[in-house]
Amino acid sequence: MLLDIEIKNLKSFKNQTIFSMEAENKIEDRNSFEVEVGKEKFELLKTAVLFGGNASGKSNFTSVLSIFRYYLFNKGIEKYNKEGFRFGEEDKNSTIKVRNVVDNKIYEYILEINFNTKKIIKEKLYITALERKLVFERENNKIVKYDKEIFSEYEITIGFINETLTDSDSVISRIIEWRVPEEIEKYIFYIDKIKINNYSDDLGKYIYENKNNKKLVIEFLKKIGIIVNDIEVYREKNEFFLKNIRESKEFQILSEKEQEKLLSQIAYIYRIHFVYEDNQKQKYKLDYYEQSAGTQKILSMFFPIYNLLNNGGVMIIDELDITLHYSLIKEIIKMFNSVEYNRKNAQLIFTTHNLLLLDFNLFREDQIWFLENNNVSTGTELYSLSDIEGYEKNKYLLRDYLNGNFGGIPKLEDFGVDLWLEKKE
Repeated sequence: MLLDIEIKNLKSFKNQTIFSMEAENKIEDRNSFEVEVGKEKFELLKTAVLFGGNASGKSNFTSVLSIFRYYLFNKGIEKYNKEGFRFGEEDKNSTIKVRNVVDNKIYEYILEINFNTKKIIKEKLYITALERKLVFERENNKIVKYDKEIFSEYEITIGFINETLTDSDSVISRIIEWRVPEEIEKYIFYIDKIKINNYSDDLGKYIYENKNNKKLVIEFLKKIGIIVNDIEVYREKNEFFLKNIRESKEFQILSEKEQEKLLSQIAYIYRIHFVYEDNQKQKYKLDYYEQSAGTQKILSMFFPIYNLLNNGGVMIIDELDITLHYSLIKEIIKMFNSVEYNRKNAQLIFTTHNLLLLDFNLFREDQIWFLENNNVSTGTELYSLSDIEGYEKNKYLLRDYLNGNFGGIPKLEDFGVDLWLEKKE
């Protein structure tokens, strides 16, 4: 489960910015679940929604964990992009701190990177059970501290890392090539499973390999008003694409594990045909790509959501509302917020422009977040509705937002006056 994310000097976020999935005690008891860490209990939220105008930083926010994971797992100086805040001193370090709860322990990972010099400056991992314990600390290209108990059988791993670690690569990118303590292995597995903008291309594979999955998809389509009689899937070897991928520079910078994962995902092409019957039992077929954009999107999300609800985890989606009807989005949110369907306490975090979702029937105050970016020199501000002093909950939430009471709204000045008229000289 995600506890919180803290960033500084990253993308459009210049100042220290914290996003938290920890519920506030003063707010009503719903849409949350309890986890125990040692003698402490934490109340975490199941969903969170982020609103903001265009260019406010919504997409930058949803990319934070992708950036974190990318620099954690991949090797080589070629992987570096300009991820730091661009409207200031570009040689400043960027910081990402992520706290997760895994097996009733808090894992706190801190990554400090200078994207200008392409170096990892500091790296720390803490684990909290009964007390906060430093697992390892890295400065420049050396591990300077580590927990003797956790690494009692892995001293050779520490030696290997300190001999081979470069200042452009993370400790994790090296440690996964060697023997890994169980505590770190659990963390790597968890971080790798976080779904970010996960629109799966594996629909055909899921159906091809398991007939029950086909029944699930047909039943799901029926529930959203699309009647399909059958689904046919054909598999073809993807030789041309495999060859091009292996020869690409992007492929070379991936870790061996990431390379194997990618190749297994693209080894075959799955062609999907939907079969329909008319009143005379005449059959007609439509290719997957002949379906509407909305149908394609919800189908690509079906198995990621299905697996998440059945296994737990975190999903982060940028602009969930694109091509999907409000009623469908509302049902997805209600499903994640529920006790009945979300028994594994999966978390859904998403951005949206659909203002109908500003609804206290769906969300608590601490689940609603706003982003605002009105000043180039200060960057994006991120805050929740519960952070706004003086706000009293009422039924006019949407009206208050549109009136600019919360910020996070586009500032449109004289939008319809002279801009659109051709000027005659």
